[in-house]
Amino acid sequence: MSPTLNNGQNVLVATFYAANNKLLSTSVSINDMVLIEISFQGQSQDIISRVIALGGDQVVIQNGALTVYNRSHPNGFDPSTSYEPSGARTLGSVNLVVPSNSVYILGDNRMIALDSRILGPIPLTNIIGKVIGVLKIS
Repeated sequence: MSPTLNNGQNVLVATFYAANNKLLSTSVSINDMVLIEISFQGQSQDIISRVIALGGDQVVIQNGALTVYNRSHPNGFDPSTSYEPSGARTLGSVNLVVPSNSVYILGDNRMIALDSRILGPIPLTNIIGKVIGVLKIS
C-alpha cells in the first residue's frame, strides 16, 4: 500500500462482526482501506488494499486510466485522485460490473499490488475490517 502504508507498519483495524452482509456493505465505502483475507496460489493470506468500487458499480481500466461509474457518478470518476500522485497510471484492461455483496480493490502501489486486477471482485465476507489508523510504536 505504499506510499500510504509501508511494509512492517502497524495498523489499527476495526473488525466487522455482522450477522449478514447488509451491515458490512453499509460499513464499507469507496476509498476505505480494508484488511481482507484472500487465497492466492493455494495459500491463505491477509492483505490491506483500498476499496475503489462497490457492488453494482462499473469499473473500467483502459489506457492507464481508472474510471468508476455508479449512481452518484453516471459520467464516471477516478476515486484515486485523492491519494494517488498526479499522473499516476493504473495498468491493466478491465471493464466489469462489480457483483452485489462484493467490492473491487486496488493497492496504492499499482505497479506491484496484488488486487482485484488479479483476484477479481472480493466478496464482502472476505473483509476482516477497515483500517482506521496507523500505530507509531517507539
